[in-house]
Amino acid sequence: MLVTPLSAQIVLAVFALVYAASIFATVVAVRDRYSAPGLKATWAVALLLLPPVGLVAWEASRVVEHRAARLAHV
Repeated sequence: MLVTPLSAQIVLAVFALVYAASIFATVVAVRDRYSAPGLKATWAVALLLLPPVGLVAWEASRVVEHRAARLAHV
């Protein structure tokens, strides 16, 4: 079993919910018969890539904050 702090578990749970909602929204956007194929593709790419990009940005900001805090102690 992976032991992580509660805050990390909360972030991962929120990420999972957002990603599941994005997959659902992508399915809805692709199945819309009134949308053009290009619009469907744009929605699908945007909705599927948004959560992972947000998670990477969150992790990068956490690393930068940790490094800044460590440099402040030195």
